[in-house]
Amino acid sequence: MAGARKQLAVVGAAVVLPTKDGSERTLFRNAPVDPEAYTAEGIKHAVKLVLVAEVTAKTEPDSDAGRGPSFTQADIDAAVKAAEDAKDAELADARKAVEEKAEEVAEAIKTLEAAKAEAEKPSTPAPKAPAPKQS
Repeated sequence: MAGARKQLAVVGAAVVLPTKDGSERTLFRNAPVDPEAYTAEGIKHAVKLVLVAEVTAKTEPDSDAGRGPSFTQADIDAAVKAAEDAKDAELADARKAVEEKAEEVAEAIKTLEAAKAEAEKPSTPAPKAPAPKQS
């Protein structure tokens, strides 16, 4: 009798997760992620990067037990959408940062041009005072 359950799994091509014993493991697409084996920080980071996600895993009859979890098209579509949304948000942040830096650079250019113009102004020497007469 087949059923379904929620679990964490690798939805990216691969992910390297830190284990609780201090080492690291590389997991590949569709591999289940056991929260007891990996650090919470590592899992949280992988979820943020959409390399790991909670999916509905179909549990297969014992004859298919060695195959690992199967994912529905809805799981895959949700993971792809999450990855695209994360990429779009990161791109928007990068664009904003570039625009802010461009404004800073434009302001610095104006300041430099003003300073250059001030430095290039012909300076009129102060009139010389007549030397005092010595007797």
